[in-house]
Parts: sequence; C-alpha cells; structure tokens
Amino acid sequence: MDVSTLAVMLGERRYGECRDAASQLLQARDLTEPEKAQVFLALSDSRYALHAGQEAIGPAELAVYFGRQGGDYDLVGRALCHLATLYHESGLQKRAVNCLDEFFQYFGLYTRARALEGWVLSQLGLYYQAMGRGGKALDYFKRAYAWHMATGATPQALEEQRGRLVWQYLKLGNLDEAGELLGLSGAYLKGAPNDLDARACYLNNLAYRYFLIGRYGTAIDSAVQALQVRNASALRKGQACLTLHYAAKAMGLIPEAMGLGTLARIQANVARRPDIEEEATRSMLHIQQYQGLPLMDELLRSLRQFTAATNKS
Repeated sequence: MDVSTLAVMLGERRYGECRDAASQLLQARDLTEPEKAQVFLALSDSRYALHAGQEAIGPAELAVYFGRQGGDYDLVGRALCHLATLYHESGLQKRAVNCLDEFFQYFGLYTRARALEGWVLSQLGLYYQAMGRGGKALDYFKRAYAWHMATGATPQALEEQRGRLVWQYLKLGNLDEAGELLGLSGAYLKGAPNDLDARACYLNNLAYRYFLIGRYGTAIDSAVQALQVRNASALRKGQACLTLHYAAKAMGLIPEAMGLGTLARIQANVARRPDIEEEATRSMLHIQQYQGLPLMDELLRSLRQFTAATNKS
C-alpha cells in the first residue's frame, strides 16, 4: 500500500481503515523520514476522528519529529496544529500554546501551511481563554479577526471570528466594543439567514450581554432561542446553558442553576471544550460551598454525637 492512499481514506472518512492501514505500513515497510511523518500524522488523525484523542497524541508528536528530520515543514506545520488541538482537549493548554508558538518559528519555511495562520491566531485565543488569561486571549482574537478581514475571508468565516471576539470582549466587560460588533453580526445574519451556527453564536452573545447588564429575563429568552436553533452544536448548547446557569444563579434559583450548570458541563464535554466545562464547574462549586455551610454544621454535630455515644459505650 502506498502512503498517499492514507490521505484518500481520510478524505473519504474511512477512519478505521486508515488507522489499520497506517499501523500496517509502519510495521511492514522501511519508510523514509518524510513518509514516517505522513503515516504517523494519518494515524493520529484517524484515531482522533474515532474519538481516541489520548491515543492520538503519541503519533502526532512523532509526526512532528519525523517531519522536522525529513525537512517537510508544511507537514510539520499541519502536525503542530493537530497536536495543539489534542493537547488543548486534554487540558494541556501550555503545551498547546507551545505547539503554536513553534508553528510561527518555521513560518518562513512554509508554502501551503502559511494558510493556517488565521486558524493558529484564533486557536491561541481559545487556549489563552482556557488558561484564564483573558487579555492575552483578546489580543489573539483581535489579530485573528484582522487577519480574516485582510485576507478576504468568506463572510461566514469572518463571522465565526467576530463571534469569538465578541464573547471575549463580553468576558472582559467591554460592552461597547462587543455591542458594535454585535451590530455587524446582526447585519450579517439578515443576509445569511441559513447560517445556523452563526445565529446560535449571535444569540448566545446577546444573552450573555443581557446577563451582564442585569436583564436576566431577556438573557434567558435569548439563551433559550440559541438552544432552539436547529442542529445547534454542543458548543452552542454549552454556552447557552452556561448563561442560563449564571442568570438562574443571579436570580437565586439555586436548584435550576445547578441543573443548568450540569447541562453546560455535559455539552462542553461533548464539544471538547474543557474551558467551558471548568468554568461551569467552578461556578457550581461556588454555589455548593455557599450552600454547604449549614450542611457542614449538621454533619459535624452528628459526628460529635456519634463519638460521644461510642465513648459512653
């Protein structure tokens, strides 16, 4: 079997066949270093597509190594991007950032991989967001948005970047900047009513903005609309549930807030977004700690009573 066949299998989504074929090639053939890099990357891609993210990390690291050794820097660039995604989804944000920093070290040696620059800038925003470094995340989201504008990206791709930028502006409390971009998103959706993911993103951003200014009822309405968008992704559902969680928490609806927080965590896990899952978890823990103080007193009282009864006997 030829190494190039693996790319065909991946393109046709024959992931199980690709995984098995890549494993056979590594065992059966004396491959050159560039070929090893291609095979390891295909093996990693197929494992990732089959939801075996942890098992995909090792082959991705080897793809980067053999790509460097063989001087195939376009492959190195693609492999670094893939490896960064795997690290991010495993909660290893610093390693993910290091991968994409390394991507820029080889930028002058790329041909095709240069086209990944906008994606890399946007992903760095996500990784810093997950690390709780909001200012750094905002910087990269702004750079990604500017890159997409400067390179003539499609309106759909530009709107995706705008949505991420708006969310980060809101997270940092920059309501004016977010409001201006939300106006552009609204105008985009009038001309692209079938971009359902953009609609769900827009509604989520609106909902979170309403939450921040204390309009909890309107925030709930917008978040519910986001949930009701046809074929809404797990990410959009997770964001909507997170905003609903915050609104319920602010309104003192604790059981509802806990339930919505759990739903946000579930959807974030499905979407492979550990940052949203961790945010919901922290907020729920805050509620439990606050609500748990009376319970702690009761438990300690019961333990003392049990100890006293045991000592008497």
